[in-house]
Amino acid sequence: GPEQFGSAKSEIVINKPLMLEPLAPRFANEGDTTRTKLYVANNSKFEGQWKITLKTNSLSTVIGGTDNHIASRMVDLKPGASVYLNFDTKHTNTGQAKWTWSAQPTKLISRELTPHLQQSLSDAMETKFNILYPRPILKGARFRKLNNNQQDLLAGIDPNLFEGRGRVELEFCNNLLFKARGAADHLLHYPYG
Repeated sequence: GPEQFGSAKSEIVINKPLMLEPLAPRFANEGDTTRTKLYVANNSKFEGQWKITLKTNSLSTVIGGTDNHIASRMVDLKPGASVYLNFDTKHTNTGQAKWTWSAQPTKLISRELTPHLQQSLSDAMETKFNILYPRPILKGARFRKLNNNQQDLLAGIDPNLFEGRGRVELEFCNNLLFKARGAADHLLHYPYG
């Protein structure tokens, strides 16, 4: 009836025959070199050899890989055994890193590796994190009065602003209130304003 109610609760335990669990960074800076651990667990009843592969997107390179963005390791695992593998990477650009981890059996001891076993003893997963620019953002503002003669609008600006990556914005206005714009923005967007 309408006066009935209830609730239910259950726990889910994931226990795949072969499990990958990367301990990837939550974030990194461009230019950093990081060592990422990968936990590999064989929860199956089979003993064998697996090929473990890390594939990165263009923002990171794998050190010691056959390709800049792919590295593989071979690992022998007994039933119930686990191992930690290290992958060294260098972060070469900013943006969202997307890494793909995979494990595939290459042979089994005392058992034929059938297509069904190949699929059930494999695992793959994806890791995403942000790679940030390692330096603080520099900003500068200069006010110039334009004359009839030609002027270099960028003269006198801090040269450090041009050494990184970014953009230069030029704004033109014929109103003196334009100079107060930065102060007004600060007041309007002040955290407690």
